Amino acid sequence: MILVGMPIKYNCIELNIAIFGRAKENLWRGNKSEWGIIMEEMVSIVIPVYNASKYIKYTIESINRQTYKNYEAIFIDDFSTDDSLEIIKEYQKSNNRIKIIKLKRHRGASIARNIGMRKAQGRYLSFIDADDILMKNKIEMQVRFM
Repeated sequence: MILVGMPIKYNCIELNIAIFGRAKENLWRGNKSEWGIIMEEMVSIVIPVYNASKYIKYTIESINRQTYKNYEAIFIDDFSTDDSLEIIKEYQKSNNRIKIIKLKRHRGASIARNIGMRKAQGRYLSFIDADDILMKNKIEMQVRFM
């Protein structure tokens, strides 16, 4: 999987987006037949977690409410000392798209994101923080835009 960042002008706003594989070429060629295929691709949401027990519940609930359902949420616990991991495990019981990676020592958000990226199974990646609350159609809008 190769990540390609490219600026695109949309409604006079320049956006940087990451596009993988053939989706990039089809976007530029305007190949509309590929849009259905793109909307079926899995998105890997990578979330580094360090002592986020105050917020992680709201982040997980906003992920669970996504209108785009073909995703996996990869939580990388960066050796939290609070109950963040227990909260994530509780939500994992009712959502098999939640994956947990537990680090054996505190490594920092960058290392945690890189580990999550290597474990990702999806064609597309989305990086969020453990205290982010997503609009319910965030992933769908991003995939449609690509």
